[in-house]
Amino acid sequence: GGGNAAAAGGGLVWGNLVRMAVDKLEWEPDHAKEWQIAADKKSMKLVLRDDIKYHSGRPFTTKDVAFNLDQLKND
Repeated sequence: GGGNAAAAGGGLVWGNLVRMAVDKLEWEPDHAKEWQIAADKKSMKLVLRDDIKYHSGRPFTTKDVAFNLDQLKND
């Protein structure tokens, strides 16, 4: 993906919670529409967009984010 909002390869399409803007060195929304970094910089709060759905019509939720983070942690 390289930070692309949506990248296609091998028949898959995916996105990121946030992405680096193409024309400036700033983070911009993707699947998360807003975020706040804690003062201690050890955590962040993300607010997901509510218009993202899987091909089945099921909405993208925080459970999907947690599942993916768990998969990364367990690799």
